[in-house]
Amino acid sequence: MSLDGEPKYFGDGWEVSGASAVGLRSDLLAALVQTLEADQHCDFHSLLIARGGHLAFERYFNGYDASRLHDIRSAGKSFTATLVGVAVESGVIHEQDLVLQFFQHHRPIRHLDRWKRSIRVHHLLTMMSGFDADDDDLETPGCEENMLASDDWVRHCLDLPMREAPGQNWVYAGANSMLLAGLVEVATRTPFLDFAVENLFEPLGIHQFEWAASPQGVPAGQGFLGMCGRDMLKLGQLFLNGGK
Repeated sequence: MSLDGEPKYFGDGWEVSGASAVGLRSDLLAALVQTLEADQHCDFHSLLIARGGHLAFERYFNGYDASRLHDIRSAGKSFTATLVGVAVESGVIHEQDLVLQFFQHHRPIRHLDRWKRSIRVHHLLTMMSGFDADDDDLETPGCEENMLASDDWVRHCLDLPMREAPGQNWVYAGANSMLLAGLVEVATRTPFLDFAVENLFEPLGIHQFEWAASPQGVPAGQGFLGMCGRDMLKLGQLFLNGGK
């Protein structure tokens, strides 16, 4: 990468161009870079801009470069949801499917009631499952810290008590996304990471990544995914391109 932010061609699937070639103003980009470099928090890693299908601007900060993995935190949920979409497209999962039907091998399930029996896949995708889980409230049994401390993350989520009927309210909880990862494994009869590599990472040319997993080896559907900035940007381009 050049000092002015013009990307170099790495053969990773990105077509590259100068910022001005796609209508981006170099003076505004320079001002933005100056602001980011002066930021005292030192926690900004990278700035990449694609326009018209071309990678047009690329700049790294605070010791990062094009090859260094970023912990993309909860943006990992977008990759999990995309993989659920792949499974839906293939017909092995439907958004209206009842979630518990995929976890027969986890029976008996604790706190089983009519509310839990009625959770559907789309409730997990929209974080409206009704679980007593809130990642912003450490007092809830389903907060992420409690899940990570458990011996089996998927079972921990399945065993959570319910707070309300599914579909009533949106509550941010990684337990929903963790269950989606486990659900995809069951529905596809394929380890979630293998499914991700075959159906998303390899087609997008994503070869360098790290994804933390549960003690049972199920990747954390709610996050803990590390990847390069260029590869993360590919997901956005994929959706802009209508899935291509």
